[in-house]
Amino acid sequence: MPKDLIITSGNSRYDLLLRRFVWSLRHEGEFTGDIIICDNDVAGTWDQPGKASDQPSFTEDSTVFFKDLQVTVIPYVGLLQENDILRETIDQLPSATQRYPHKFVYTALISKRYPDYNRICYMDSDILIQAPVQALFDAMNGPGIFIGPENQPIGKNGYLSQWIRHTQFGGLSDQKQYEATMDGSLNLCTGLFGGTGRDFHRFCLLNLVLASNQFIRFYSDQPSVNILTSFFGYPLNLLNSGHVVHLGDIYAEDISVSNGQIMYQSTIPVAVHFNGGSRNWYDILFPDGGHVRSDFSHHWSLKGRMEKKLKRWLVLIYSKTILNFKRK
Repeated sequence: MPKDLIITSGNSRYDLLLRRFVWSLRHEGEFTGDIIICDNDVAGTWDQPGKASDQPSFTEDSTVFFKDLQVTVIPYVGLLQENDILRETIDQLPSATQRYPHKFVYTALISKRYPDYNRICYMDSDILIQAPVQALFDAMNGPGIFIGPENQPIGKNGYLSQWIRHTQFGGLSDQKQYEATMDGSLNLCTGLFGGTGRDFHRFCLLNLVLASNQFIRFYSDQPSVNILTSFFGYPLNLLNSGHVVHLGDIYAEDISVSNGQIMYQSTIPVAVHFNGGSRNWYDILFPDGGHVRSDFSHHWSLKGRMEKKLKRWLVLIYSKTILNFKRK
């Protein structure tokens, strides 16, 4: 019977995020396929990358937790050694952030093992699953890669627009035309993407090769995927907000909480991605301090006052700090 695989990554600093993610995946998502965490501990800060550690980062308690949920943890450096890739080769790749090129290194090397899997999906560890993931895998019906957009075009996202300009095509192509094309394009989020085993592997491999070239720099994984799609015309299939919603640049009035579930425009997404500043919502959704509880059975139990607090927080944050523009 064809198998499904979900890949994520993290280290001991993101232990709680990973626990919440895999718990929700097994329970809320009713996912019975394989889950692999790449233990990817990189020194430095997100914008001042260092080298990847060659030591396991998770505690014994975390290791037991993951094992109980039938999650496999694979050390990043072990993947490199397994594939005869020198550490120096990775360290010399141009990168402006901790997150890249590592994401497409480990996703390419892990998926290389499973070419005949029905579906392979990558999910960031700051995702929570609210409904059976079978609906998400059913949506990945056909060839190619499936991915979801964020709410705003690239030109409306200050950070991403800046990261796009880190890539300079001057001398090889038309930089102005490149920037205009990218600014008007959908912002596809690499927090969740998937496809057949072979399509997934080839996509990750292509992005790795693109980012490791010696002519043009690429900033992080999300800008490179958007450049590949919007500038080079690589075809991708779009998931909708019923499959995944990325909270990083949504409108406050489009969000509500009902029976402990986050709703987007009256729809309950299968996957909710707490990207950007929305990661702070965890403190509201988990008022006990954020520990994964044994009674985390089917839905979070949010009291009415917590619902109201979350809504007020959403309006405050997005109206005053993030969404400093009017809907057109």
